[in-house]
Amino acid sequence: MRKYGSDQLEDKRAYYAQQRIKPTGKFTEMIVRSYYIIWALAHTNPDKECFTSQSNEHKIKDLVYQDLGDPVASVVADARNELVKMYYVRYVKDDEDNRWKIRLEKPLDFLQPGEDLAYRTKYEKAVKHLR
Repeated sequence: MRKYGSDQLEDKRAYYAQQRIKPTGKFTEMIVRSYYIIWALAHTNPDKECFTSQSNEHKIKDLVYQDLGDPVASVVADARNELVKMYYVRYVKDDEDNRWKIRLEKPLDFLQPGEDLAYRTKYEKAVKHLR
């Protein structure tokens, strides 16, 4: 998967920040929800990571799509891939058992004030059944 260059990153960040103010679709919200589901599964781990099997699109699609329509796993996978391309998360191979993990790399930087805490609070409780 090819990651975005610096100009593309700035354009994407600006676009997603604008979408938080005046949304024209649902994809930005799915990106944010996907990030915070991964965050909720990974933030207690010292390496800030969780197994991809915990956060695969089939397991998290209902949480991502809550109140947004019928869940589509491939769109959730696209949202997670956007997080990778923008360097918010990355895939790493576990040395001990050779399984893939997803690691938090940096916080979302296009949110509105107060959104970070609201999403952390919401998804920390919502993912308990995925652990």
